[in-house]
Amino acid sequence: MWRKIQMELAAWYRRDDRKPLIIRGARQVGKSTLVQLAAEQLGLRLLTVNLEEPTPLAAPLARGDIDEVVLSLDLHFDVDLRKNSCLLFFDEIQARPEVIALLRYFYEKYPQIAVVAAGSLLDFELSAPGFSMPVGRTEFLHLGPMNFEEFLAATGQQRLLNYLQTYSLADEFNETAHLKLSEYLRHYLLVGGMPAVVKHWAETADLNEAFRLKSNLTTAFALDFHKYRGKVDTGLLTRLYTALPAMVGRKIKYSEMAPDVRVEKTKHALQQLYLARIAYGVNHTSAQGLPLAATQNPKVAKPLCLDVGLMLSQLGLSPSAVLESRDITLINEGQLAEQFIGQHLLYSAPVYREPALYYWVREGRSNAELDFVTDCAGRICAVEVKSGKGSALRSLHQFMMFHPQAIAVRFNGEKPVCSKIDVKLPNGSAAYKLLSLPHYLVTRLPQLVEQL
Repeated sequence: MWRKIQMELAAWYRRDDRKPLIIRGARQVGKSTLVQLAAEQLGLRLLTVNLEEPTPLAAPLARGDIDEVVLSLDLHFDVDLRKNSCLLFFDEIQARPEVIALLRYFYEKYPQIAVVAAGSLLDFELSAPGFSMPVGRTEFLHLGPMNFEEFLAATGQQRLLNYLQTYSLADEFNETAHLKLSEYLRHYLLVGGMPAVVKHWAETADLNEAFRLKSNLTTAFALDFHKYRGKVDTGLLTRLYTALPAMVGRKIKYSEMAPDVRVEKTKHALQQLYLARIAYGVNHTSAQGLPLAATQNPKVAKPLCLDVGLMLSQLGLSPSAVLESRDITLINEGQLAEQFIGQHLLYSAPVYREPALYYWVREGRSNAELDFVTDCAGRICAVEVKSGKGSALRSLHQFMMFHPQAIAVRFNGEKPVCSKIDVKLPNGSAAYKLLSLPHYLVTRLPQLVEQL
């Protein structure tokens, strides 16, 4: 994903019709670092205005006169912003919502100035009643944790990464590559994809320090609760944030999350965690066609955490339970594997699209629940996260009976294989191709689906 955003930033800068660009994502996923790297790669002078810190630019920004703002920026940085050798970066823009509104005037009066903005709690401002977003005058990119491929690159496993990225379904998967990738997958589960933790792990391979850094991050997220817009019950937010890792893969029942709290209050608090992007709601969809959002039902949902490494630490799982496991689907009743696949699917779409992920459930005489449903290469993709040999796949059979045009995928601990399924069901039959993939190939899912 970092590579995708760097490419998007480069393409955006070179466009004649570029608009101010806003990068959205949770705290500590690397938004500011990516902007710095982009400026270096493009050979630009980076001019950063951190709006959470005191700045002499506060007064002109508050007055909102774009001509005065540009003049003040020129004088402050001793530069001519209109020359294409600078990148103006408003960091933590949610701290001054008036600057978000000001972005439209950069586009209308000073389009030659390259402007990027980012903010960790930005979605609170964008969703606030009465807030007027400069529609059609800004662009968005969405950033999540580092994915497994980026983890391999950061830890120096370039040869292994090259093999992963060039693998074709027509090839026999190399056994040594499978064993090595499975090993690094377990490392990823322990470390996660938060950039600061990955960086330290790549430099030291110190697991104790990685866990300390993850603990600091979860504490920092909780300390941010008081910054959330409106009246917030920080105690309730802490309770939900602590409870969510154990709820991954399970239907949300507000009355069980906080039995002593009104359902509407619990629902509002959970929505705040979603806005902060430290948790996500995976909504039910009937999957009758694309877009999947057209038939979603937000009242039926299950949660997903920001990052599998943080989730593992919050659950208090032992590193040995992961390192000694031959199939990660069996760890913690499959929750860890579902989180890993879920967070990768969530950010598998183009980075300019709002992250979204769905699942399918059928309640009644023959209950069925499919782990995920996603849009993959323009096709509905039904995804199960199940152990390898012997798993029944009853829910997948039910889904494919009702959606025969979908692509069926199972993630497990085995090497890739494509097989034909033809089963009789109590209420009909299902015949389809099943693509079984090891978990570590989730980053390659769109390309492999296209090969089918």
